[in-house]
Amino acid sequence: MSSRNLEELTQDNVAASGDQIGTRVGAGGIPFGRILAVEIMKGRSAAPRRMALAFPLVLIIIMAVLVFGLHVWSPSSVNYWYVLLLPAMAALMSAAVASIDARQQWRTTLALPAAPILVWWAKIVYCLFLVGVATLLALGLPALMVAISGVEGPSPADFVVSALMLVLACSWMIPAGLALTARFGILIGFGLPYMADLLVSTTFWGNQRLWPFLPPSAMISLPVPFMRVMPDGVPLKIESSSPIKTALSVFGGQSLTALAVCLVWFLLLSLLTGIWFSHKEAD
Repeated sequence: MSSRNLEELTQDNVAASGDQIGTRVGAGGIPFGRILAVEIMKGRSAAPRRMALAFPLVLIIIMAVLVFGLHVWSPSSVNYWYVLLLPAMAALMSAAVASIDARQQWRTTLALPAAPILVWWAKIVYCLFLVGVATLLALGLPALMVAISGVEGPSPADFVVSALMLVLACSWMIPAGLALTARFGILIGFGLPYMADLLVSTTFWGNQRLWPFLPPSAMISLPVPFMRVMPDGVPLKIESSSPIKTALSVFGGQSLTALAVCLVWFLLLSLLTGIWFSHKEAD
């Protein structure tokens, strides 16, 4: 083989290698919006979307009966929803979203020409969106009922603010539920975050020093001045005077601290689980 032919062959190989590298780099540059769109389409007919309607429907039906049938406002009903059903919904949605890929042993997801951490964040954002929509439905429609019926109750702004705070306070469950389901299965992915939430929230909400630093306790404490109901379901106006009632009945420094801590918990868990997922291999 002449030196000229050898040089041409070398140039062709280098060009081919450069094309392959360029293809991989270009494939890895899929924008986050497209990854999120794939995640949304994948769950188009799956259980999480039905949950986003089913869980709020429980509270909506109860409030419709109370407001339009009995003409009373029951803050305890709303309280029971976000104490018991909201964390169950967040944990179950996260586990269900992760189980869609787990049934395929994560091969399809990990084969996407995209950075794994972006795929993971797409799942987190999708779950957060579903939880947000469901929470706004659960509190938004009762707000509309109260406004239409004329029953004395919180203002629409109180409902909206409470819904946004509740979404932030339970957001830590999303990366935790996704990661636990991916690693151990749907029972652990749902059961462990849900039981942890119930245990921590019911145990520490009355601790004035600790509740702002524990998202489960913050979730049931933050809405108190807006929904006018204590975390244990007792309406604020009939609750006996106590230091914890005084502290929770006002949105102040502790509430702002709790919101900041909830955001830190969510970002930290999302980052750590995203790093873990980046090293995950197909089962």
